[in-house]
Amino acid sequence: MTIAVLADRAGMSSATTGTGSTITLEAALGAVAPNVCSFQDFGTAGITNGQVVSYLIFDSNGNFEYGHATFSTSGPSLTGRTPLGSSNAGAAISLSGNQQVFLTALAEDIVTNIVAGTGLSGGTLQNGGTVAITNPVVATAPTHTILTAGSGTYTTPAGVKWLRVRMVGGGGGGAGGSTTSGGATNGGTGGNTTFGSSFLAANGGAGGAAGGGMGAIGGTASLASGATGIALQGGSGAPGSYTGASTYYNLGGNGASTPFGGGGCGGYAGQVGQAAITNSGAGGGGGGTTNASSAPGGIGAGAGGFIDAIIASPLSSYGYAVGASGSAGTGAPGSGYNGGSGGSGIIIIEEHYNY
Repeated sequence: MTIAVLADRAGMSSATTGTGSTITLEAALGAVAPNVCSFQDFGTAGITNGQVVSYLIFDSNGNFEYGHATFSTSGPSLTGRTPLGSSNAGAAISLSGNQQVFLTALAEDIVTNIVAGTGLSGGTLQNGGTVAITNPVVATAPTHTILTAGSGTYTTPAGVKWLRVRMVGGGGGGAGGSTTSGGATNGGTGGNTTFGSSFLAANGGAGGAAGGGMGAIGGTASLASGATGIALQGGSGAPGSYTGASTYYNLGGNGASTPFGGGGCGGYAGQVGQAAITNSGAGGGGGGTTNASSAPGGIGAGAGGFIDAIIASPLSSYGYAVGASGSAGTGAPGSGYNGGSGGSGIIIIEEHYNY
């Protein structure tokens, strides 16, 4: 639908007679009654050859007419006169040869611009300048897809404009409680969580090491070009410790938590390390020990890397993998206790249908 152009303070006289589709224009209206100031001719007001305009005619015989026409610099004139309303039941009036022609905004133009400017489709202009709208654009609440295990292909739903993706790698497993003679095992490393192969990557946290030392480090995270947001390395687990006089109560280190929470506590004397919460990506706690020695409890595991990203122009599909939990380390025979397993990863996809 062609939208008429508008101009300020544009009005001209005309001496055309009859109901023909062409109106020959004369001069800009001067400052004579009923006008208290002069008008511009259409060309001076900025209208160019071939543009569609909205016109209003006041005839000296008391009739009026408004509609659309095409401005021509030849004459100058308005051609293709198409009335939208008039004192002649909406049809063209018979011009007397003494009329004023103005450019003005019509109610039909305003409705047309609303339809064209808001993305509404199926607009049908009706009497009175109202419009019947079919298939309007309606705000749609975001939807969610939550991936908690395994790998596969995510398909972007139809109509989605952008995605928010939050994800975490698998947490490592806590180490088993050791003794001075050893025998405990390390916790397993958590699996990597990916979305779109290496497009978004949240790597798993390291498992706790048996036999003491620093806490296990967290997994790294990265965003590729096409995504914006934050990529945080996971926190490190706590080292094991020991205390006591004649009897030692050797404590396992706590596993690191993530923005989803869930870190496992280290085991106390005679206790296993706690497992991290499923799908938190947190680290498992190290196992405790009970022995008359200075051997510390198992080291707590690192958390998986964390991502909170926006994908402004999503692809139709993405391959994904959810990082598995790191396995728990086993305690030394006799007085060592097992660590806790890590929390598996997760991918939370928030699908937005409106900008």
